[in-house]
Amino acid sequence: IIRRSINKEEVKDMPKAVFPGQIHVVQTPQEAERAVAYLKKCSILGIDSESAVITKGQSHKVALLQISSEEHCFLFRLNLTGLTLPVITLLETPAVTKVGLSLRDDF
Repeated sequence: IIRRSINKEEVKDMPKAVFPGQIHVVQTPQEAERAVAYLKKCSILGIDSESAVITKGQSHKVALLQISSEEHCFLFRLNLTGLTLPVITLLETPAVTKVGLSLRDDF
């Protein structure tokens, strides 16, 4: 069954999930290039983004882009590296399926 939403009470009752893989913080364009080289070999990736929220209703640029395979999660510090060409190329690659939740809020 596919549902459009889950209420907060249902979320509280769900089992906790823990990422068993390694987490890498990407802070330079060179690190981004190496991370993307790995991620392009994956057939499916999980994606999430975070923006700084200072005042409700204001929007800001994405500061952190999280892209994860089953084994490795990369936290791209876009506020430091910018959106590099390798990351753009990865996001545009149709052979790699990207999965995310709440995409409406992440655009």
